[in-house]
Amino acid sequence: MLLFLMAILSTSGAYSQTLEQQSTELDNIANAAAETTSIKTVAVANAFDRLMLPFLDAEKIKLTTPSDLKILFRATDMTAFYTEETKYVKYLQRISDVLEERKLITEEHYTQLYFALLQVRMLKEADALLAQHRLLVNDALPPHREAPDLSAQMPTEWLI
Repeated sequence: MLLFLMAILSTSGAYSQTLEQQSTELDNIANAAAETTSIKTVAVANAFDRLMLPFLDAEKIKLTTPSDLKILFRATDMTAFYTEETKYVKYLQRISDVLEERKLITEEHYTQLYFALLQVRMLKEADALLAQHRLLVNDALPPHREAPDLSAQMPTEWLI
């Protein structure tokens, strides 16, 4: 029985860090010098997935404290910036939804989400967010429209 309890305690030690400590670890990885940008991108993504992803579970995120939600938002925004991957922007949207439900979201949160959406070219979602919340964004996209024959698998370019 004692060995069983010791095994449980040693296993749970990996999860005993607070979200703030895990965020600090992620920051340290993001701020560390890397040989290349791609190495840093992979390191940040792996660290986020290991440290933060468990808190984005549908049930766990509902139990997250307001201060931890803000930490989670910041860590997710940073990861979305470094990786430029849609999945991290979708996590940022999930956190924003919870912040909004709890009436904790600020214009700064919406603005950060807007720029994250632009970065991964989720333009429809960015336009909707801008219109819905009437954000005052200096670097907002000018009026635009998508060509009707766009394919997600093909590269695109802006024509002015």
